[in-house]
Amino acid sequence: MACDPQTLALQSVCIDHCIPDGMKMAVLIYLWCQIANGAGQGGTQQIFEGNYAGSAPPFTPPLAPAIAFDDSNGRQWSYYAGAWH
Repeated sequence: MACDPQTLALQSVCIDHCIPDGMKMAVLIYLWCQIANGAGQGGTQQIFEGNYAGSAPPFTPPLAPAIAFDDSNGRQWSYYAGAWH
């Protein structure tokens, strides 16, 4: 499986539905480590967390690609191609 933000966003649906609750955090930590260490197609240089009230993060990260986690609803945003997705 590729480790780019687009692929991870598509595969994240399976994390909610396919992986037993007791294993979800271990899988997420593994994926975050892979992203932070540059696995896959370029890797992610930055990971952000904040309360974005369900909207896209209101900033442009200094480095792309990047990932932001929304504390208000648990959504994951990926920054690539000049925008949050």
